[in-house]
Amino acid sequence: MVTRIELVGKPAQTEITDLRIARLTALAIAVFRNRDKAMRWLRRPRRELGGICPLEMMETEAAARQVEILLRQLDRDR
Repeated sequence: MVTRIELVGKPAQTEITDLRIARLTALAIAVFRNRDKAMRWLRRPRRELGGICPLEMMETEAAARQVEILLRQLDRDR
């Protein structure tokens, strides 16, 4: 029995989310210049994100974009 239909050449939603997480994790590491600090930042609720952890916001592109904007602002302010 087929439970999921995937279009040829189109990545599954999980793969897209995984790519988003990888991209923003790499950005956080670049911003903080330290993997441990970046991972702590990604896992803790952020007031700027309405009290939500950045990692939780990576399910959708729009929410992930908010995380990216915040990281870029942090980088610019350093």
